[in-house]
Amino acid sequence: MGKKVFILNHGLAAGGTDTFTVTLAKGLLDRGYDVGVVMAVDPDSKPQIRENVLKEYGIPYYKTSDLVGIKGVLRHAKRLYQLLKREKPDVFHSNMDLFNGLNSLVALLAGVPVRVCHSHTSQSQYENNTGKHFTVNLYRKIMRRMCYLFSNRYCGCSESAMDYLFENRWKNNKKAKVIYNGIDLSRFRAAAGGEKNETGRRQLVTVGRITKEKNPFFIVEILEALKKQRGDFVFIWVGIGWLYDEIRAAVSQKGLDDCVRFLGYRSDVEQILKDCDLFLFPSQFEGLGISLIEAQAAGLYSLASDQVPKATDCGLCEFLPIDSIEPWVEKINAFLDHGTEKKLDEKLLDRFAFDTMLDEIEAVYKR
Repeated sequence: MGKKVFILNHGLAAGGTDTFTVTLAKGLLDRGYDVGVVMAVDPDSKPQIRENVLKEYGIPYYKTSDLVGIKGVLRHAKRLYQLLKREKPDVFHSNMDLFNGLNSLVALLAGVPVRVCHSHTSQSQYENNTGKHFTVNLYRKIMRRMCYLFSNRYCGCSESAMDYLFENRWKNNKKAKVIYNGIDLSRFRAAAGGEKNETGRRQLVTVGRITKEKNPFFIVEILEALKKQRGDFVFIWVGIGWLYDEIRAAVSQKGLDDCVRFLGYRSDVEQILKDCDLFLFPSQFEGLGISLIEAQAAGLYSLASDQVPKATDCGLCEFLPIDSIEPWVEKINAFLDHGTEKKLDEKLLDRFAFDTMLDEIEAVYKR
């Protein structure tokens, strides 16, 4: 058995970081590592969406505590410390962005030699919900400092994610590295080569959590405007999230029920993408945007927010501002009427191969 690696994430729901955690754990297991996954949720909480996946792989997982209030945070820190002291991992890989600061301190106190601080966002969800208040800025400042002081490996899924968590400190640090999230490209390339399901209506799609940062109300506005101009499309909405009920209500209020289909959480995204024509991704911010890469790998022309890292463009993407729906509606109409001359760049896509990500993460562990 190789090195023991413990990977920490807030939970294992349907988000991009959750996917990263599960796939990384499985990849390391296949390469001979002794892997465990830690979740910052109560031990008696209802099962996370992807717990069964870990069970299928035979990967042990542990739960500390929900991070609600100071008592929840302290309970999490205590249980994490006890776990790390007992299990003695060689590597502790934390994926909770700003909260990595406290996690890394706990790992240091528990004697873990390699402590990886991994950034997966270019902006704090908490900041996005509350605004740039003094307390938020103070929290960010303290946690950033703790991340850098108590970790000894620094990773991010894009340069903007690295800038967010480490500011300029990482750029001349030999133990810091941008590592793009990896996917199984073969699944999506196979989808790109398949036949479209001819339904008589063109299929638009988005994949992601239905939360504020994904800009779902902006999508509803686009669809409302588009329906006033044409009726030859259907919109496929893949994902769940805390705004799900509000978005469903908004779709009904706008009279869009006949052209929007909510599919919820799906593990067969590549099968859905193969029947679609165009991908929408108007996020307010992203650490990377793995769904956008998957869509292009499946051969979909994609419209993305100009707040998404440009590294995600694999040849089939156009970036648009999110201060107005008009450019989006115009681009959608143009594509539905005339198609696009854009082509997938396979070399750009290969940067996101899963094995490439795994090689780079292994190198970080050994450095």
